[in-house]
Formats: sequence, C-alpha cells, structure tokens
Amino acid sequence: MRMIKKYYQMSTKFSIVIPLFNKANYIAKTINSVLNQTYNEFELIVVDDGSTDNSYNIVKEIKDPRILLLKKENGGASSARNLGIKNSHFDYIALLDGDDLWKSNFLEEMNELIIAYSDDLFFASNFLFIKDSKALKSKVKVDIEKDKSGYLNYYKSFYKAKYSPVCSSAVVFKKELFNKFKFRENLKSGEDLFLWIQFALHNKLVYLNKEIAYYNHDVDAQNRALGKIYKKENTYRFFLDEFEEEKSNFFLKKLLDYIRTANLKPYILIYPNEVKSIISKVSSIDLKHWIFYHLPLFLIKRFYRK
Repeated sequence: MRMIKKYYQMSTKFSIVIPLFNKANYIAKTINSVLNQTYNEFELIVVDDGSTDNSYNIVKEIKDPRILLLKKENGGASSARNLGIKNSHFDYIALLDGDDLWKSNFLEEMNELIIAYSDDLFFASNFLFIKDSKALKSKVKVDIEKDKSGYLNYYKSFYKAKYSPVCSSAVVFKKELFNKFKFRENLKSGEDLFLWIQFALHNKLVYLNKEIAYYNHDVDAQNRALGKIYKKENTYRFFLDEFEEEKSNFFLKKLLDYIRTANLKPYILIYPNEVKSIISKVSSIDLKHWIFYHLPLFLIKRFYRK
C-alpha cells in the first residue's frame, strides 16, 4: 500500500446509501452489518423504493440517529440510489444493497485505503459470494497480491474473469465523481456496470484485495430464474456503443464485445435487427456465438434455451 501521508490525519466521513425494495427478510441484518462497523464516521440513508412488503416498517423500527429513511414511488434501484446520494451530507459515498452484508471492518479498511490514495476518487474491495447459504470466494481475478491494494485495470480484470471486480455493495466513490455521471434511471439492468465503466474511463480504480463484503448471489439467482427480459431502453446492453473509447482501449473493446455476444442472446427474438446490427460490429467472436447469431430466427425460436 502506498505510504500514508504522515503530516496530517484524515478522518473520512461516509454517506452509506441502501436502495430498498421488498427485502423484508434481509434488510435488518444488512443494516446491523452497518451499525456494527468498527469505524463510526457515517450516516446511513435507506431509500424505500415503493416496497409492497414490510421492508419500510422494519427499517422504521430500528432506532439509530444515524439512519435517514426516505420513501418514494417505485422507480428502480438507479432512482433510489440517486435520491439517497442527493440527500447525503458527506463527500464519500458507499453503496450497499438491501440483501448484502459488510464485515465489521469494511469502513475501517476503506478509510485506510482512502487515506493512502487521497487524490483518487474510485475505490472498491474484493468480496465473497453467498451461494446456497455458504460464503464462497468471488470469481474476481486481480493482479494484486492477496491482502494488498493498488490500481486495478477494471476492463482487463472484468474481461479475464468474465465477472466485474466491482460489486455495488463493495464500492466507495467521491461525490464529485458521481456528480459527473450518476446512475441512469432508465436502466433497470446493468445500471451499476454501466456506471463503473464510466468511472474507470475517467478515474483510476483503487482496489483492496480483501474480501470484506458479502454479495447475496442466492437472491440474484432467484431473480434471474424468473427470466425477466427488459425493454431495450432499460438495459445497458443496448447503450455500449456510447463508449467510443473502445476504439483505442484494447481491453475495453474486448470487454464490450464479450458483453455484447454473451448477453444479447435473449433479446434476438424481440429485437432481431438491432441485435444483429450490434453483433456485426464485434471484432472477435467465438464460433459458438457466431453460429447462434447467424441461425434463422425460426431455429432460434425452436432450439434456444435461456
């Protein structure tokens, strides 16, 4: 880790934002993982995004002066996060989803990271999966020695692992960075990945290779099992051409082409012309995906399985 500046002591104040929608079975445990942090310089902003279960009342019953509970009509995680950050008072924003958890030293470790890299704006840590109720190592591949920190090439790591090294429950960023981009409220799928790509284009990612957060893969797996297909205006897959930097950034291009080929398959029956146009611009595509995207639609309808 970079040498900590000795001539002053820095105490980071965090604004923690939790978007909440129908997480009554998880939210109390999530909030307790924040309240039990060893580092206490924070406020906690919970934004109920029109929950139809008992989530709002559960949070309301937790008595702690550091908690600010907001309520809004359902608009998705992007709008809930944006509202929470708009109402925040501190410069460093930490995100946590309503079914995920932090280890008790998460904020302490992130504070030390910020002190060591005080000129940077974008920070994240490694994390564990909760899968089948067990904590497992993530799929993240980093070129940083275990339990060390340093700059991470976001696109290279994402492309190699086929999984983002930044989890929305293990990320901290400075508000001035967020004010340039924000979560796109039209996006209901991949809104966080789209923002991390934007962040990483303009700011180095400082990465702590310690697993100090838990991502609840079980809940996401349940949601994916529902097989929900979003409208094209609601998923980031149809907006990747905005990143013109891919023309000169090797790993960004590799990553975006991977996302295109691997993630547009469910949409080809709904938006065949748009999907085929996007795929035609992919520089390198494996044989399996090339065959799939060149099949007649009637065969895809018959044989394609999500």
